[in-house]
Amino acid sequence: RTLPYTTYIAVGSYAVLCWSREAALLEVCLLTNEILNAVFKKLSTLLLGKEARWLRRPRGAADSGIYPQHFPKLSTSSGMPSGHAQTSTLFATIFTCYVLDLQPQADPDLPGMKVAPLEARNIVPLVYVWLVAICVMLSRTRFGGPLAVNIGGRAIVQHSLLQIFVGASIGFPLGVAAFWLYLGQRGWWLGVVLALVVMSLVTVLASIAQRIPPPK
Repeated sequence: RTLPYTTYIAVGSYAVLCWSREAALLEVCLLTNEILNAVFKKLSTLLLGKEARWLRRPRGAADSGIYPQHFPKLSTSSGMPSGHAQTSTLFATIFTCYVLDLQPQADPDLPGMKVAPLEARNIVPLVYVWLVAICVMLSRTRFGGPLAVNIGGRAIVQHSLLQIFVGASIGFPLGVAAFWLYLGQRGWWLGVVLALVVMSLVTVLASIAQRIPPPK
């Protein structure tokens, strides 16, 4: 539940205390991703209305924030795409690119990457970061179990599986684009375009689904 916020604080603090350029760039990337998620939600709500089926959060979802015991209110915001899924996937993707030491092709106009051989010492951090990302995403769904948001002894479902999947599908290309941009790869914009295509396609499909009567 708190991972996006604690990630922002941890990365930002490291950037300031250790005067790290890489951490500062990562912080800018994370905040930009947060803004993009808000823009995606706002635009889809304006186009489809906040009551559109694909945009609505599951019944009972609450704006619990970090401390759910502080009298949360029922959520009225759009759940498409999931910000937690988008952020955790973005971070895990950037970390994966860093651990694998991905390098651009000799020709900077080519978007491809040269992948370093996978070593045993890289497996543990990769498994760890993706396990955390998956746990974050599951915690927002009806499959959260002990990881789910708990209010008054009751597990709260914050997102549908579709909203989680779309958030992750946007976070992944944005993470690749961010790493390419960091390396100076000219094809970095392809990741941004792919993320925009995913959101545009979801908006179109949501509009079509809205015209189909829900099953009784």
